Amino acid sequence: MAKKSFKDSPALAIIGHGQKEAAAAESEGESAAPKHYRLNLKLKAEHKEYLKEVSWRERTSITEYLNGLIEADKTSRRM
Repeated sequence: MAKKSFKDSPALAIIGHGQKEAAAAESEGESAAPKHYRLNLKLKAEHKEYLKEVSWRERTSITEYLNGLIEADKTSRRM
C-alpha cells in the first residue's frame, strides 16, 4: 500500500498560506507579527492573587499588566 501524502491537500494549502506570506514579509524586512519573549516566573502565592485582582480591576490580562509595569519602569529610568 502506498504511503499517503498530504502535500497537495487543498485544505492544508489554505491553512499554510498565511505562513508563506509571513515568511515572505520577513524576508523583505517587514515584521509580519510582533516579536514576543516568553518567561516562566515562579511567584509567591500572594503575588499571584494580587496580579489576578489588579489586572481584573484594570480590565487587562496579567501579561498586559506586567508589560505596562515594565514600560513604566523603562520610561522612568530613561533606558
